[in-house]
Amino acid sequence: VIIPPPKAKIMAAYYEKLTNLFWVSENYLFHAFAWYKYYSLCKEYNRGMSDEMKTTQASAVLLATLCIPTTTSDNNKGTSKSLGRDAIQSTVEDDIAKEKMARM
Repeated sequence: VIIPPPKAKIMAAYYEKLTNLFWVSENYLFHAFAWYKYYSLCKEYNRGMSDEMKTTQASAVLLATLCIPTTTSDNNKGTSKSLGRDAIQSTVEDDIAKEKMARM
C-alpha cells in the first residue's frame, strides 16, 4: 500500500504552527528551520502570492535565523574545557571516597 504524500497546503499550515511552537519553547534553531520550510512551501505552491508577502516571509526567515544564539565563542572555549576537566576530576575523587567508605 502506497501512502500519498501530504498536500502542500496541509504541510504549510503544519510548518506555520511549528514556527509558533518553537518560538514559544525558545528553540530558535528549529524556529528558523520551520520558517524556512514554510516560506519554501508557500513560494513553490502558492503561485498567487504577492511580492510583498514573499518579501515579508523572506525577512521573517532571515530574522529567525539571526535569532539563533551562538554556543560558545573563542574566548570561552578554554574555560568550558577546564570546567569539564574539573567536573571529571571531582567525579573521580568522589568515586575514590566512596570506595574508601565502603572498605571501612
